[in-house]
Amino acid sequence: MGPIIGHHRDGRPIYAMGGGAPGGPTFPAKAFMAPQMFPLSPDKAFTLGGAAVNVPLRRQGYLSRVVVKLTGTYTVANAALVFVQLGAYNVVNAFRLQFPQRPAPMWSMGGYFAHIWELRQRAYSTLRQAWRFPAQGALDANAAYAAMVDQFPGGLGAQTLTLWWTLQANYAADDVRGVAPLGNLEQVNLIIQPATTGNGDVFDVAANFTVPVFTLTVEQVSLMPPLPAYISSIAQTTRNPDVNGVDTGWQVAIDENYQAVTQTGKNVVALTPEWSLLGVATLLTYATAGVNAQPDYADLTGLQIMLNAQPLYPDGQRDPSLWMHDQVYENDVPYPQGLLMWDRDVLGPVDWLASDNFTDLELWLFIAAGAVAGTNPRIYTSTRRMINLDAAGHASWLVP
Repeated sequence: MGPIIGHHRDGRPIYAMGGGAPGGPTFPAKAFMAPQMFPLSPDKAFTLGGAAVNVPLRRQGYLSRVVVKLTGTYTVANAALVFVQLGAYNVVNAFRLQFPQRPAPMWSMGGYFAHIWELRQRAYSTLRQAWRFPAQGALDANAAYAAMVDQFPGGLGAQTLTLWWTLQANYAADDVRGVAPLGNLEQVNLIIQPATTGNGDVFDVAANFTVPVFTLTVEQVSLMPPLPAYISSIAQTTRNPDVNGVDTGWQVAIDENYQAVTQTGKNVVALTPEWSLLGVATLLTYATAGVNAQPDYADLTGLQIMLNAQPLYPDGQRDPSLWMHDQVYENDVPYPQGLLMWDRDVLGPVDWLASDNFTDLELWLFIAAGAVAGTNPRIYTSTRRMINLDAAGHASWLVP
């Protein structure tokens, strides 16, 4: 037990934690690093079909997450909007964040998969994954919150848009692996690329979407040292902590890709066997809708994972409904219709797939024979990985 550093109101002493004594208790660095919120002002105009928006990050602390809010007004003319491909969230075509001398961008994904991964990750609480709340009773109603939740109405007339994203840097609320020491880096910028409206990436007829005026609001959340002086025993957050008790030798990376669908039956998506795989999210857009394809679950008849040419499901392709049933229980609530996830992070690090150990890693999707494709049918895929940036300093990628 350490020295007395104060007293309770009833006179009982308050002892320093750890106290420097050999064998004294240690405490995770995260417990003593206060999150600091920095509004990255001023707000920025956001124009569909326009130039990318460049948001310089503050060079302070360890980057934990960035919160992005898109608000605006628009008018739907002629006919209601029909959302296609990745739909409403894909008004942001790409979030990109690349740190110097890193093997992959931290984020390289569009708005749809950014939304999917924020539903999956534990950015705010270890006890909750998807931060979608059930309907509240009249006595607990919150009209202010109801007005700010995600919405992108497609009906005729004047409309208001609100969309939110939480882009998480570290692995989870209670695990700082993945934080980036911004104060030790050159200037880092978040690039936000608007979608175009003329190629059917968001809705089917661009002429029906008129007079949009959108604004981006961005907040950076950094974990800030120093630790209190009386904390003398900092637990190694991972194997190779810096002076603040934080191991910066890890990076969580999320990417997104798509490929055209050219046939019914088996379609093969080759995944790069690299780093530790935390999850794969996939979405088939195949069904007919106006000028482009929509998310399609009905025409998907099976899935299979191939590891070095060996099937993960030895009895053949797995029924998508069973896959969806599993992910409801893994993630508290269903994902948006059509989205299926191979979650390799349900049990934490012991569940991760060390994909470096494989030469071939494939996802097979089976489309029903006779299914009628819309224009530009695609398979979208997004992976979430943990990158070991300091193999020499880490005894094992598995050890937290």
